[in-house]
Amino acid sequence: MKIDLTVIGILLIVSSLIIGIGYYYNNQFNQCTSNPLSYGAKQMEDLYGYEFIGTGYFFTPINMKAPTIIFNSDNVSVQSS
Repeated sequence: MKIDLTVIGILLIVSSLIIGIGYYYNNQFNQCTSNPLSYGAKQMEDLYGYEFIGTGYFFTPINMKAPTIIFNSDNVSVQSS
């Protein structure tokens, strides 16, 4: 079977598309797993066009001060009460 330049060109295009799509989804997965609160806030901002700010609390024993988590699309901070 004779392989001409058209087939080689199509194979290169398809393989580069597969690599590009794999890189994109790997990058999205890494962003999501490394900082899920900021990633979720960024997704909410992209969907609705408004700044998203969230807070959360840790469950602690009764006599301990519970730290507060404050996050947006840029960063996550933990503050002590």
